[in-house]
Amino acid sequence: MSLAIPDEFLWGACTAGHQVEGQDVNSDWWWFEHLAGSPMTEPSGDACDSLHRYPEDIAICRDLGLTAYRFSIEWSRIEPADGEFSRGALDHYRRVLELCESAGLVPVVTFQHCSLPNWVGLRGGWLWEHTAERFQRFCDHAARYLGRHLGYVVTLTEPDVIANLGYRYGGFPGTHVPDAPLRAGDEAAERAAENLARAHVLGRDAIRQVAPAARVGMSLATVEWGCSPGYEEQLKALQRQWEGDFFDVTAGDDYFGVASYTRLWAGPEGSPDELPDGAPPVPMFLDYPPGTRRTSVGYEFRPESVEAAIRRAREKTGLPILVTETGVATADDRERVEWIDRSVAAVGRCLADGIDIRGYFYRSLLDDFEWGRGYAMRFGLVEVDRQTFERRLKPSARLLGEYATGKRTR
Repeated sequence: MSLAIPDEFLWGACTAGHQVEGQDVNSDWWWFEHLAGSPMTEPSGDACDSLHRYPEDIAICRDLGLTAYRFSIEWSRIEPADGEFSRGALDHYRRVLELCESAGLVPVVTFQHCSLPNWVGLRGGWLWEHTAERFQRFCDHAARYLGRHLGYVVTLTEPDVIANLGYRYGGFPGTHVPDAPLRAGDEAAERAAENLARAHVLGRDAIRQVAPAARVGMSLATVEWGCSPGYEEQLKALQRQWEGDFFDVTAGDDYFGVASYTRLWAGPEGSPDELPDGAPPVPMFLDYPPGTRRTSVGYEFRPESVEAAIRRAREKTGLPILVTETGVATADDRERVEWIDRSVAAVGRCLADGIDIRGYFYRSLLDDFEWGRGYAMRFGLVEVDRQTFERRLKPSARLLGEYATGKRTR
């Protein structure tokens, strides 16, 4: 199938501050990684050293022929203590933005990508009643300084993942703080979801006030849904639990960000021995049908899920769509090549049906720190040597570049 891609369509790759920058010592995740008895497999350490090597990362995107680069500004660096803002950190991120501009890349800037300043984290993270207002203040301060360089802005990345994996199942720091308002569970997840939804609205309005040219939205983990026969009601309950009110609070946004990695399946409880070696069972991912192909993290290998995610997001919001991230964890880059081919084809089918899609971003540009799973899960287009930080392009990176430059159209 030939792809009819609009001229202004963005082709990009993603990173996130804590996952690639390194030495994010003022963040709640750094605290969590070094907590006695932490479930983390390893600390993030220097990550990919992108705090210093970002010019190389931007040059890779440029040389591949990509037209955009998505990255996050790290709240914990900009506001390392409550109400104390770092001019040096803001200058750093302005230099990143200016380098994107000189490289011909549209910057897509995420204001909060999972990690929080530790002074927020030690109060319970998204369980703290004042986190949304502190996020609003951060957005105002950062957008005032960076505003004229901002293109697309993502307020929050995957708040549904944060609420569910983070606070329902205890996969994030907020429920592990000794004096946290709540421990992991349904009540914690509901409170976190409420605060995250409010933070998006407050943050969006703050950014628009001082950077009116920026196009602001949220990136939600938008999935394809499926169920075994007889589990239709369980599927509806899973959808309510997962999506909450997040679709509703995007009313008035400039676009909707689709983050798509798999299909969620309601069925009988799955058995951990069906997962790939080293992949922990994830409570949300109930039993897939027997023989389901899996990724390294145990997700169903299903690149076409991005099509269902786009169509659901469009139906729920009516907004233009930006595929803010999609990708696969695998040690075999041939699978990544397959993922890109099949997911791009799925986006093409949506475009052919007249859905307004503004861009496609693969995550991640680099093999990075994959939160609780450390460095074992390889999502990257680019391999990073853990000792020297040397970047080595994989065939999948060159494939994405061929799509971006029009050399590959099928």
